[in-house]
Amino acid sequence: SASPALTTNYTVIGTDAFGCLNTDQTTLTIEPVPIAGFSGSSVCVGDTLSFENTTLPATGVTFVWNFGDGQTSTDSLPSVLYGTEGSFNVTMVATLGNCSDDANGSVTVNPTPTSLFSADPSIASALEPLIHFEDFSENAVSWSWNFGDYTPLSDEQHPAHFYGDTGVFVIWLTTYNTFGCPDSIADSVYISPFTTLY
Repeated sequence: SASPALTTNYTVIGTDAFGCLNTDQTTLTIEPVPIAGFSGSSVCVGDTLSFENTTLPATGVTFVWNFGDGQTSTDSLPSVLYGTEGSFNVTMVATLGNCSDDANGSVTVNPTPTSLFSADPSIASALEPLIHFEDFSENAVSWSWNFGDYTPLSDEQHPAHFYGDTGVFVIWLTTYNTFGCPDSIADSVYISPFTTLY
């Protein structure tokens, strides 16, 4: 028996009962086996996860991916959008010629918080343009408020904001949970001008 690591030529010599010799040659072709590998980090629901393909060799290999949620791909560097939270088993089969190898891993899809707030009052006069914002978000641990008037952002949970101009202002609240996943919501307030009567 023989177990060559490289493509090898073999010569077979046979002798019959009368002492006559005969030879034959054959070639045993050894095809390289790919070494499959990939990595993928955690991601937030609704975000796209891009996988890093570490398969060797880097060229000439075809791929079949199964992302564990019913989605598949034949790309060498796939990206997938997970629509639900949870842990998903990912498999990749790498094929080079007639030989193949597979790799397995898991990715975690983390939930997002739910942003919600109210403005009191939502309509105010330029005489009293102080608005109090109350946060009702779920599963949030940090906050970022954009008051829509080009003033600095606020990281308070329940801020109050003084508007120095009149008009409609769109407020954006972005919250983050313990996984660093964000969620945003917008609402508006109206600061009305005041009229002086003579």
